[in-house]
Amino acid sequence: MKIKISGSIIAFFSVIIISFMNCDEETLNIVSNESGVKDPVFEDSYGYLRAQSSGLPINTDNPTYYNFSLITTAVFLNTAGASQFSSEGGGVVVCNEQTLSNLYGSYWGGSTDATRAIWNIGGNSSVPAFIDSCNTFVQVTGIDIDSWSTYPKGSDVIVSWIGNTENAYTLYAELEYGGTNYGDGKYLTKELDPGTLSCTFKASDVSDLYGSDQNPGVTFRLFAYYVDSTTQSSKKYYFINLTLLSHAIYLQ
Repeated sequence: MKIKISGSIIAFFSVIIISFMNCDEETLNIVSNESGVKDPVFEDSYGYLRAQSSGLPINTDNPTYYNFSLITTAVFLNTAGASQFSSEGGGVVVCNEQTLSNLYGSYWGGSTDATRAIWNIGGNSSVPAFIDSCNTFVQVTGIDIDSWSTYPKGSDVIVSWIGNTENAYTLYAELEYGGTNYGDGKYLTKELDPGTLSCTFKASDVSDLYGSDQNPGVTFRLFAYYVDSTTQSSKKYYFINLTLLSHAIYLQ
């Protein structure tokens, strides 16, 4: 039996996310009703083992530093690159000694240890049993927001982050406008080159994001992906390690 994911495997991972120089940036979905951030997917993949290192601020200073915890998810595919995940799953799945919950083949869990992702896959008739790990994350530890308290409307929004993003497979910076009513949210997304440590959102794009709202609520998010893989019984499984930082942006 297979479970159909709306759209593709990408949609499954996108639910969880609710992820230098300014040259060579590409603005995506300037005024879009859904996030432009998508997890990497691969045509030769038989499954994805995802570890999201999410940060909560531990100080109110500028820059703001973060304390991280881990959200873990996994899916397995019957055929390489399939857009559906198998409801049969991969047996008992454990990450960092924490057993993930299995909901019809999609696995969900967490860990207070955000420095590593050691996976123990129990296996079944379709998925081999194996133990492997991906302990590398993009090392971003803090956010430095220019004009920290507020941004005047009509000005660029400039955000910098602290760390090293050279090992990023994919890097996104995004502004989310919450809207005045449920479902009104919009996104402004930039895909950045690995190694980038700052991003400028142009004033005209930001104003298009919130429109006529006099007191817009906007959240900045940085999504930094590291990707690796393991081959087990001639099947390739991908580790998707995401570092996610967020902070409120004040526009007045």
